[in-house]
Amino acid sequence: MPKLTTQQWLGIADRFYESTNFPNCLGAID
Repeated sequence: MPKLTTQQWLGIADRFYESTNFPNCLGAID
């Protein structure tokens, strides 16, 4: 697994926010 840059992490957080409307999160475990 490649090391992600800050910009990539911010992109992941933005996409997660757009799909869940839950800010400042990179993912969730149910």
